[in-house]
Amino acid sequence: MDLRKYDHAFSVYKRLKDRIQGTQLVKCCCCGTTLHWLNADNAHYTPRKHLSTRYDEHNCHACCEDCNCYKGGNLPKYKAFLKSKYGSKEVERLEKAKFETVKLSKSYLDEMLKFWNAQIKIMTK
Repeated sequence: MDLRKYDHAFSVYKRLKDRIQGTQLVKCCCCGTTLHWLNADNAHYTPRKHLSTRYDEHNCHACCEDCNCYKGGNLPKYKAFLKSKYGSKEVERLEKAKFETVKLSKSYLDEMLKFWNAQIKIMTK
């Protein structure tokens, strides 16, 4: 199944959700650089090849391209960010969850797509 349309909608949703209140800006979850949400990546702490965490909101955050692409996700700083935001137990959950085998049905993904698109519409009014 081609996941590109789901990935795109989730990425837009997460980057909009991560904006600094009242602005169009986000802070990189790794280095703290401030940038426009359109110029940010939607970074995954556990790689998106793991379907169990691919669309997990605690696994994905706005990130600058430098950290996400050129520093291999800047994982030590990403992990520190996650620990400060959610706590060590949540980081452990994400790290274990990547080993779970899940099958995402088209009906589930279509429902999530509707949700993400509705939220995007609300956040871009």
